[in-house]
Amino acid sequence: MLKTLTEEEEYVVALFLSNCDKNAEKCEETLEELETIGEELEKIGVLFVFIDDESHASRMSITNFPAIAFYRNGEHVMFEGHVENEMAVLKFVTDLENLLIPGKIEEIGISMMEYLMQEKRDVFVLLYEEGDGRAGKILQRLESIDNELDKDGVVLVKCSDEGVEEEYGLGYLPRLVYFKGGVPEPFVGDEQEPKEILHWIKSELKKDEIKSVTKGEQ
Repeated sequence: MLKTLTEEEEYVVALFLSNCDKNAEKCEETLEELETIGEELEKIGVLFVFIDDESHASRMSITNFPAIAFYRNGEHVMFEGHVENEMAVLKFVTDLENLLIPGKIEEIGISMMEYLMQEKRDVFVLLYEEGDGRAGKILQRLESIDNELDKDGVVLVKCSDEGVEEEYGLGYLPRLVYFKGGVPEPFVGDEQEPKEILHWIKSELKKDEIKSVTKGEQ
């Protein structure tokens, strides 16, 4: 079940419990402690589930229960803190360093995209449809510059949610879009040229930097 969920969902928080048949009270207590953050995570597109399967936990080298694993597009990271501390768990999951894997262009949903725009003003997104060959080629070009963007702290992700082009009034896909404070600015140029894309990204960020400095001096 968990394997299927982590393949179908971009973000999954899995709470590992042990022997809930025998420790029903303890399991219920843990679930109640984390119930609130489950609702908060759902708002940003993170699925919260609990697993009472010691064999699966064993394969992940989990020996202490309860435990939390956070899956990002199939790759997981373990929460090292106190599981019953719901605010610590929430902070861990929503930390951009945990949400975004270095060297990888993350697949995200619209809810997560909105969250990223709130947390980090500048977000670049490839909006596309699954199975689109042209989008696949653009993605290859973007992957060739992603490491350089990571070094500069630039957020570059991808989203293939149904209706995303209508959500942001873009008309057609695929589109590489710069969300500046939540406002979409599509890339106009050759999407097959990584250097041109990189120049555009850096130019857009530079313009915003100049605007910020000018505003601060007024």
